[in-house]
Amino acid sequence: MNDVSLLVWIPLRFAVDESSVSLLSEKVTDYLIVFVQESFDHDIMDPNVCELVDQWHALHKEGRFSPLNIREYWRVKVPEIYSPQQNCNCLRISYDEELAQKLLFDALERFMCGGDPSQVYQTLRQLDNPPSLCGRVFKNGDPTYGCRDCGMDPTCVLCADCFKNSAHCKHRYKISTSSGGGYCDCGDREAWKTDVFCHIHIKGQMVQQNENPLEKIPSDLTERIQLVFDTILQYAKELLTIEEAFSIPKDLELRDSDKEPTNMSSLYDYKDTFVTMLYNDETHTYDQVITTLERAIECTQKEAVAYATSIDREGRCIVRCSDFHNCSTSKTLMEKHTSRGGGRPLKVQVMHSYVIAHQVFASRLLTWLHNILESAQAFRLIFSDIVNKDGGSIVENIIWTDTKMWKTARVQWHRLFISGMLMDQESKKMFARIFTKHYSKMMKDFILDDHDHAVSVASLGVQLFTMPTIAHMLVAEEDVLVRLLNTFLSECEKKLKDDKLALEHRSSNTSSFRRIQYILYDLKYLLGVKPEVWTDDLRRGFLHGYNLILRLLSMMQGMDPMIRQVGTHMEYEPEWESAFNLHIKLAAVIPLVIDWAASDRIVLIKAYRLLLRELGETCTEDMKRRYVRELLDYSVSCIEYDVSSAPVSIHLPLSRIAAGLTLHLDKYGLNYNSPEFHVKGKPSPEELMEPVLRTQVMIAQVHAGMWRRNGFSLINQIYFYHNVRCRQEMLDRDVMLLQIAATLIDSNEFLIHLLNRFNLMSWAREDYEINYLRGNDEDNMRQTVVLVEEYLQLVMTLVSERYTPGIGQISEEERIKKEIIQLLSIEPMPHSVLNKALPEGTNHETGMEKVIDEVADFKKPAGATKGLFELRSSYYSHYNLFFYHYTREEQSKSEVAQRLRKKNAGEEECCPPPVPPPFTVPFTMIVNVLQCDVFLHTIKMVLKRMNEAKARSVSESQLQKVLHLIGYALHEEERYHQNNDPYFHFTRRAQKIELLSLLEDLVGHHRTNTHKDLLSWTIRKYHAVLNLSAGVTKQPQLSEAALASASTSVAVHASAEKKRKADLVAQRKARIMAKMAAMQQSFIKTNETLFEETPSTVEQIPDIPESSLMDITEQLPEDMIAIGPRQTLLMPKEISYTCILCHQEDSVGSGEGPTGRPMVLGGLIQRSTVLSQNRALRIEQPENHDPLILPADLHWGVHTSSCGHAMHAQCWQKYFEDVFTKERRRPYRIRQNLSFDIEKSEYLCPLCEALCNTALPLLPGVTYTAAKMRNSQDVPPVISLVDWLKGLQAVLKLKTVVMSGVRPDEEGTSQDDVDMEAAQQGGSVVTSRAVPSFGITVPTTAGSVGGGGSASVVVSRLGPGTAAVGRHQSQGAGGLRGRPPHGPKLHHHKKHKKGGDGKEEKEESQNCTEGTWTSAPFPKVRLEIMASSSLEAADAFSFLFNHPASTTIPVIEPQTSEMMGNFAHAVYMHGLGVNPNLSSRRIPLMVWDTVAYTIHTLEQTQRNANRALLTSLSSRQHDCLAALVKFAAHVPSCVKKKQHIEAASLRLLSVVFEGGESSPCFLEWDTFSVLVTLSLSLPSVFPNIQGMAIGSAQDLYLLQVCFLAHLVQLLITYEPQTTEMDVDLDYETNDLCEEQSSSSTNSDASWLVSVLTCCRALANLNPLNVEPQRLLDYIKENCLPFLRCCGLFFHFLTEVPTPEELQSSVWVPESEFYCLLRYLGLSMNSLRSTFDNPALMELVNRWCSDNRVGTLVAGAGSEGCVQSWMRINQLVSLPPDYSELINTVSQFPCPASSGDDSRTPTMCLVCGKMLCSQSYCCQTEFPEGSRHMVGACTYHAHHCGAGTGIFLRVRECKILLLSGKIKGCFVNPPYLDEYGETDQGLKRGNPLHLDNVQYGRLHAIWLSHAIPDTIAHTMESNSNVVATEWQHL
Repeated sequence: MNDVSLLVWIPLRFAVDESSVSLLSEKVTDYLIVFVQESFDHDIMDPNVCELVDQWHALHKEGRFSPLNIREYWRVKVPEIYSPQQNCNCLRISYDEELAQKLLFDALERFMCGGDPSQVYQTLRQLDNPPSLCGRVFKNGDPTYGCRDCGMDPTCVLCADCFKNSAHCKHRYKISTSSGGGYCDCGDREAWKTDVFCHIHIKGQMVQQNENPLEKIPSDLTERIQLVFDTILQYAKELLTIEEAFSIPKDLELRDSDKEPTNMSSLYDYKDTFVTMLYNDETHTYDQVITTLERAIECTQKEAVAYATSIDREGRCIVRCSDFHNCSTSKTLMEKHTSRGGGRPLKVQVMHSYVIAHQVFASRLLTWLHNILESAQAFRLIFSDIVNKDGGSIVENIIWTDTKMWKTARVQWHRLFISGMLMDQESKKMFARIFTKHYSKMMKDFILDDHDHAVSVASLGVQLFTMPTIAHMLVAEEDVLVRLLNTFLSECEKKLKDDKLALEHRSSNTSSFRRIQYILYDLKYLLGVKPEVWTDDLRRGFLHGYNLILRLLSMMQGMDPMIRQVGTHMEYEPEWESAFNLHIKLAAVIPLVIDWAASDRIVLIKAYRLLLRELGETCTEDMKRRYVRELLDYSVSCIEYDVSSAPVSIHLPLSRIAAGLTLHLDKYGLNYNSPEFHVKGKPSPEELMEPVLRTQVMIAQVHAGMWRRNGFSLINQIYFYHNVRCRQEMLDRDVMLLQIAATLIDSNEFLIHLLNRFNLMSWAREDYEINYLRGNDEDNMRQTVVLVEEYLQLVMTLVSERYTPGIGQISEEERIKKEIIQLLSIEPMPHSVLNKALPEGTNHETGMEKVIDEVADFKKPAGATKGLFELRSSYYSHYNLFFYHYTREEQSKSEVAQRLRKKNAGEEECCPPPVPPPFTVPFTMIVNVLQCDVFLHTIKMVLKRMNEAKARSVSESQLQKVLHLIGYALHEEERYHQNNDPYFHFTRRAQKIELLSLLEDLVGHHRTNTHKDLLSWTIRKYHAVLNLSAGVTKQPQLSEAALASASTSVAVHASAEKKRKADLVAQRKARIMAKMAAMQQSFIKTNETLFEETPSTVEQIPDIPESSLMDITEQLPEDMIAIGPRQTLLMPKEISYTCILCHQEDSVGSGEGPTGRPMVLGGLIQRSTVLSQNRALRIEQPENHDPLILPADLHWGVHTSSCGHAMHAQCWQKYFEDVFTKERRRPYRIRQNLSFDIEKSEYLCPLCEALCNTALPLLPGVTYTAAKMRNSQDVPPVISLVDWLKGLQAVLKLKTVVMSGVRPDEEGTSQDDVDMEAAQQGGSVVTSRAVPSFGITVPTTAGSVGGGGSASVVVSRLGPGTAAVGRHQSQGAGGLRGRPPHGPKLHHHKKHKKGGDGKEEKEESQNCTEGTWTSAPFPKVRLEIMASSSLEAADAFSFLFNHPASTTIPVIEPQTSEMMGNFAHAVYMHGLGVNPNLSSRRIPLMVWDTVAYTIHTLEQTQRNANRALLTSLSSRQHDCLAALVKFAAHVPSCVKKKQHIEAASLRLLSVVFEGGESSPCFLEWDTFSVLVTLSLSLPSVFPNIQGMAIGSAQDLYLLQVCFLAHLVQLLITYEPQTTEMDVDLDYETNDLCEEQSSSSTNSDASWLVSVLTCCRALANLNPLNVEPQRLLDYIKENCLPFLRCCGLFFHFLTEVPTPEELQSSVWVPESEFYCLLRYLGLSMNSLRSTFDNPALMELVNRWCSDNRVGTLVAGAGSEGCVQSWMRINQLVSLPPDYSELINTVSQFPCPASSGDDSRTPTMCLVCGKMLCSQSYCCQTEFPEGSRHMVGACTYHAHHCGAGTGIFLRVRECKILLLSGKIKGCFVNPPYLDEYGETDQGLKRGNPLHLDNVQYGRLHAIWLSHAIPDTIAHTMESNSNVVATEWQHL
């Protein structure tokens, strides 16, 4: 089939085309490009292809060549290469791309180039000018950069390369991520105001433009390129837009002749192969598609997920390849399953496989063509000529058929148009004309389509309409506004009801109307830049579009009207969101329309005339009905309308655009009454303002409680009416229109219109109170009072709000400053909150940065808080309490803040009105409102009624607003007087109503107490202005500042008087207290004998009273020693705890006598890898893991934490059962929202809501008896280190190992153990006599886990498999090494003790390779010691185990014992993640391991914070560790089998002192965990003895051994620095001379060098040339973590107080090193004196002689040992600039999607691995076989962090915390902007930089194992209604 030798014989027939295929991934594209280049570089060419190309060239020269020749070749070859095989795996379809390259693409390029393509490409590139345009096409997720200073609009962006090489990186740039489809605007002069070019593309601008490169290309080459391009475009157009599943161009069909018995016979077989193709849509969810596929094609869930992912990414996918019947059946099933419920079914097609082949190839061709176009300008010019011929028929065809293609085919065509046409200005104009011509058809297709806008051809509008020259050309020449708006109006007309838009949220065509609103975005792009030069065509085009905009606004005028509900509450909430969504989109367009219209006088006049005509047509009959209203001497004809009973709408866009245009009339000397605007039906000023006035009255009535039955719909609309997103085109325009009306109507008439509409005409009468007492009810009176307040507020707004350019004499910057001042008067605000509260301009900028530094000071963030802007004190006088943008809450909050500020400053506690800016000339008449008769009458009514005790229609708020209005009037008069303008005389007119007398009468009135300071200010201000107006010269004219100063002096005097009175009271109180003290002393003297007989309270208490740490320290001996013979014990104190549940207090005993009721702490146990230094290692089989020793690299561990809150055990049990029962009853569907998982025994602390999963018992200390016996006269025998080691030798020598798990019946065995194992007798005992002396001779027989030396070994004879198992397992840790000794064997039966469900015990018994270890009875050991040493040594050794101090066990209550067993079992179960088993041998080991690991964690946490050992230790850390260590000491008394303690102790002793190949090498030990386990288990190693560690000499010797092991670990892994290995002799001598002053230091250094040399020699390692002093410093530094851990352990075990150095606020490591040596009872002067003992040195010899030491030291990575013993794990290093990080990951490919970019790249901050998060493509089944799919982060967290993870979602700049599978949360990322704020989701786009402090907090959370607790707290505080499926992240 692939034989190409017959190609020359193929007849060259002709035809046409059609078919389609999936998009080529980027990976394959790159492969093709590279392969093409390589093939040409090596001149690799198929000879048959060469012959074919020669034939084509010959035909071309003869003029007989046409595209049909190429298509005929493709007809045959394409199906052979790209047809899927029948019954193939559709997820694994692959094509022979190498063959395709040779047969298809090579032939095409060879023919097109007429020779070697690489040479032609190189020649064409040399003809190119350096590019001045970038044009890089963005993919989804690519980072983009905009410039706030230079960009023409927010769509102008740069790619990462251009940005980094441009001046914009130093500007105020904005970072975001692309949704795909756009391109880089670098070099586009219409996109940037300045700095158009980056340093890369400036070269193209600097070079003089050469001639057209096509002129230098041979004509025949140009002709061939045109022919090939044309062929490809026609072929791809026909095949990728096929509508019918079985149609294909006739010239590409398979023919009957193909069946002939030739080598081509197999070609016809493709005709019987069909595929089922499933297409993507945006209607069905992932889960629906997955479920459908599982049923229809019977695939697994994993395969269905893969199919769904491919469909979503590419737009379609082959799901079955078979015969027609099977494919049709699958299609029918899928359509049937997805069409249930009347929904739209999935699009499924059955297609011929060869059609698919042609579509795949067509897709490849488009990718090839795109790459060719980017390689040279000549190709782009030729392409442009081809596309533009015939009026752009190809472009037209693609636009018309865009919705017929799938996602990737569309994207390919769009990329081709961008790279081939939009890079050239003329081609771009041509494309824009075609795009505009077919815009209506394109958008209507888009409405019916179900794909996102981003993959529609309509999305290219932003690339065209944002260019001003093209936009203006289209408006003038193509009537683009009309085309856009007609398309939009055609959809709006379908939703008209009574000529008004009626948008139903739940209607069937809601989706179509939502999609059509994309037209409004295009409209905004078109109008983004207003023209500087107008032409007649441009005016005509704009006005045509403007007329349609007015039509749209008239449809919206009065939409969604509301009628007040009376009597009953409305039954259904009306739909309101759709109208507001439409308004928000139009709000961005209307200001642009106004700017265009206002930029030209002719356009403005015509636009205003059209608007007035439209307004006249919307005036309804109700505006024509009038009636006369009278007040004072004024009669006014008012419009008859009752807002409380008639419909009112909040949507009035037509009236509001009138306000916007009217504002610009004065620029051209026009006004509302100009003759140019005399049009028929022109509304009067009263009719103009009537709609917005009705809206204001309705809102006032809502505040008065009159619309309470209208539900939340109305409340929400009013909220958004005032909200910053809508108010610019709603509230602000309404106020503007009312101000315009106030200038057109007489002031008295205007106020009467307002009073009438507010229905306050009767209230304004003087006899209103009398009428009220006759008729009105209480509710109406309350409503009237509020309406008056709202009326006064509206009047105040109209006369005071002048911070709008055109109304007040201010600039745009001053308007922004006013907004900022008002916001910062509420409280200091962070940048983001402040910016969000400011309205955005057309370019989404608030302009805050231009003025913020002038009005506010930025306070840098401290700690975890954000930086705040604080208002400068000089701007406090600008504060306006009744600012019209304030909500009621903001107004109240700001008043409280300002009153408090003034109170603290000693000023009057009032907020007088600020001085407003002057009005512009057209609005000057508004000030007349403040002096008109109706206004004066209104304030007279309020002031008069305030003075009347019985008046009920007045309130304090009315008084406050009236005083503010008077203040504004006085400010205005003062301004007019300063300007010598006689127009405004408020004080003169106010004399008619005797205003001053009214104000003075209110002074001291009980109703004015709240506003007495404001009243005083108003009176003073009135006098000052009155003096100005009257021209008084007798009295000095006080300025406002002088008046304020006088007021301040009065306040200061009052404050001084208040302080004087307080001092008098204090003096009197002191005199009384002194008198009482004297009387008390007199009474004591009189009754002196009585006081002598009564002892003091302090003397009654025998113990030391509880006091502060400083007091205790003063009483302590100078040197506190925790362990050893010199131990300085203090008597333990009883500690009292208060139960947080029952609030009763109980004490935990000191160790003697009964204690209170059992108490516990809530605790959290979690597996951990936080401290791991080798993340390649993890526990693969926890059910078989032996936790005897923690590994040196700490690659696993169990951490225990607690919140420190105590509870009675009984109270806790009841609380836990209640929580468990409650959550069990909760329906499963809502149980997942919990912050704890009851299935894992989790709960929240009742007090602090910390996450817990167990209860940690509170137990008494272990040193009470020892402390009590310290004062006894008996001198305890002291054992030497050598004798102690010999004693352990005897213990190990006499040990017994039973490999079957049974224990022999020996003398001295406790009766309990005999009863327990009575049925297990039968194993024979073989005692080896070849016992070497301890520490000298290597044992002849190796034991089990560290089992060297001799022992009694019992092997059960269970069958032939047993020995094999033993031999096999001898190779691993814990196995029996070599053959067992020969001897007689007895048969016996073995029993299993089951715990929990029994499963775990059985597994442990079957996998127990170390056997059962048993110690000989103590008398036998004592005899052995006497024989090998002396009687005194035997007695001293006996004293260590039989001394009452260690064997006196405190009495434990049964309930406490039960809680101890539960906690120990919880550590085992949660730590290993295994089934419950209460009798597991691993339980005590797990408890001791968690103690060691928890102490390691705390030590590293303290060291990471540069703190001394116990500095700043929190109470929860202290209480947790104290309780945990005490519990660990009591573990031997709570286990089911004491034998487990004995076995653990023996096994570990064998590992440390005997070794062996089967035991871990000493480099693999965590020496501290060895110390903990031995210290706590060794006192109970003998069968009849149970003891506890108390810090005796035995603990000191164990410390010395473990310290020595750690020292040898450090020495053998020591790597000297490079400079150290080549130390100059003189330098060394000088150092030695300097060290002569410290002989001990020099001795230690030289001793360490000798030990190092010896150790390396024993391990067969090369010797090192080291500098002694550096080696000593290295040892001191690296030993410190071990010593700190030991200090913590023995401090909490023995409760010996620590020296002050360990609690110092300044951490000095060297000082702490010596302090810890002293505290631990070791020699401070010399390390050598501590370890230089022959017996210890023999241990060193044994450890270093292990043949594995050299391998581990030389190994690397996971194969080697720990090299850095001081290392504290850190989170991964992040780049300082966030843009560097996002650029790095922008190309991160999804691991499961053939190289496609990941949509949500996420970085693990623990190991740095990149993951594809929250995507179906990378989900994994976990646990395997469970059918539960988890996301990549959840799966990774399980392996990397033992279920806990911390991740950075890079593109969203979010930190993700995960714990388990169902819990997680987002927290603040470490990247902050210059204001100290995060930007999750890149919503603000400010430059972000790494904040090391914030990153350090994240590291501290991770290092301290606080992630689960943080998640629980966050989930509790942020309980969302829609739960996040954390397992899918």
